[in-house]
Amino acid sequence: MTNIDSTFKMIHSIRRTIAFTLSRLSLEQLNHIPKGQNNNIIWNAAHIISVQQLLINRRAGAPYTEGKDITNVYKPGTIPEGDITQEFVDYIRERLVGSSIQMEEDYKSRAFENYEPYNTRTKINLDSAADAINFELFHEGIHLGYIMSYINLMK
Repeated sequence: MTNIDSTFKMIHSIRRTIAFTLSRLSLEQLNHIPKGQNNNIIWNAAHIISVQQLLINRRAGAPYTEGKDITNVYKPGTIPEGDITQEFVDYIRERLVGSSIQMEEDYKSRAFENYEPYNTRTKINLDSAADAINFELFHEGIHLGYIMSYINLMK
């Protein structure tokens, strides 16, 4: 197994964990913004999908696999615009898993070959799609941590 294969394996695992977690929480819990925070659990889940589109697809000149509405509403610097519906939760759960599988397929088919280097807000240089996908794993781990923290704050 190559390094990038391991990265995809971990991304798929994180995404399945988040999708399962979303299925176990009520709409009230998913929409709840903990005191001192500016977003909620469902925002963190949708944000992962948004960043994948912006960080990988856009920078490689590859087609977005998700609607630009999701990408724009949940991009960095945004906050929840209101409560979400169960239909939206179901959509996000499905797309968390589906978009990570699509990302792997696109990577293996060389759709991200023309990746435009990028320096993240955390000053990490991403010189290739493989770098960006590795960074995506790091980013998703952070947001999984936020989700678990927000669940603990509700107890």
